[in-house]
Amino acid sequence: MVTKIELLKLPEWALGSAPLDLGDWVAQIEHIMGDLTSSSSIWWSTLLGEAKAWYEEHQTLGPLEKLSHKPVASTSLAKQKWTRLDRRVTSSEPTWDTVKTDGAVSTRWT
Repeated sequence: MVTKIELLKLPEWALGSAPLDLGDWVAQIEHIMGDLTSSSSIWWSTLLGEAKAWYEEHQTLGPLEKLSHKPVASTSLAKQKWTRLDRRVTSSEPTWDTVKTDGAVSTRWT
């Protein structure tokens, strides 16, 4: 029997607190993500590291370049061994319908 992962919900998106809300949410779910399987902590830390690297690169781009700058999973995260864990986590993510950055809105995190 597979149990559903219960993640904390993000607060409603608010211009003044969205970055802090997201950071707090990531910190709160870190122990859950790290305890899903015997190696999920490796998957989670790799995922966060790649997300941080993508965001840092994103910040160096111009406005038009940002529109086409999409995250792509590395070969490390695309490995077959992470498929089931990734599917399990993404099917239970209660997150924002949209992520708003730099005045643009992109549908992600759902």
